[in-house]
Amino acid sequence: MRAAWIAATVAVLLIVSSIVAFAGWLSPPALLAVLSGLTFCG
Repeated sequence: MRAAWIAATVAVLLIVSSIVAFAGWLSPPALLAVLSGLTFCG
């Protein structure tokens, strides 16, 4: 059961990191704007 949890966590981390990397490669200025907007609102 623990192996399933580890596998699921690794899969989610890989998906999230790939999405972030793709978004950063696609449009760094937009990503920076979103991050600064979140920081400003937060």
